[in-house]
Amino acid sequence: MQTIETGDTLITLMGSGGNIGAYKVCEIEDSGELGLVVRASDGPGVVRVLSMEESGEIGLEALSADEKVVALKSSKPALGMIMIFIDEAIEDWAGGGLGWYYPDNTRDWDAHANRWAGLVEEYGPPEYARLFQVYNSGLPVLGNPLKPSSRSFPEEIPFHGIVPRPPSLDNFIAYYNACKGGADKPHPREVMFNIDVSGSMTRYAIEPGIDAFEEWLNNGGTKTPDPLNPLQPIAWREHRDSTQFWLQSTCNWYESLRQEYS
Repeated sequence: MQTIETGDTLITLMGSGGNIGAYKVCEIEDSGELGLVVRASDGPGVVRVLSMEESGEIGLEALSADEKVVALKSSKPALGMIMIFIDEAIEDWAGGGLGWYYPDNTRDWDAHANRWAGLVEEYGPPEYARLFQVYNSGLPVLGNPLKPSSRSFPEEIPFHGIVPRPPSLDNFIAYYNACKGGADKPHPREVMFNIDVSGSMTRYAIEPGIDAFEEWLNNGGTKTPDPLNPLQPIAWREHRDSTQFWLQSTCNWYESLRQEYS
């Protein structure tokens, strides 16, 4: 049986149970076409790789029960989810903590936004990403910016708006489901928390909800785990950012993650 070796071209497929398998791409003898080495009931075999109509995606040619040739779309899990929690970034974008007087100081923002655009061009957009503002009741809303007023958020990072402080477990679950497009969508491979721990906010501002949510992820996305039939844990990482350069930190993590999974 052929085995996967360093340098082989692979494709990932998700089974009905959510497990991910890597399959080797090979050349079908005497045809020059590409195929995948798979394990059939009677031993190793090769299935043909083809292009999915109207999408340009790669699929597999297979024989259905009624002996018609069908295309099976290859599926792979999202690499990760970025969830950014911050209350404000006044001193970074506007200088001196006076965001309502200097809303258009754009030097740092533009540098970080340009870097983000370059990463998206190189690696593609993140599968799931969202920015959450944890409202600080001690600051007026209009004086609590996360970007210069003359700039927009990167389109790949939707802005959620004001969240409760502190968010509950149910809040976190709702944010998570909104970030991945619905509770019925598959879980990402990993969830990354980018948390502001500057002077006006610390991790405490989103406790104990985040602790309960990380446990929820450990339990595979359920509040009531069954010890006899445990779900696959949803991996997560937590990064704490003390600079308030939330977009720069997101760039750092996203680049590292893409390189790690490349």
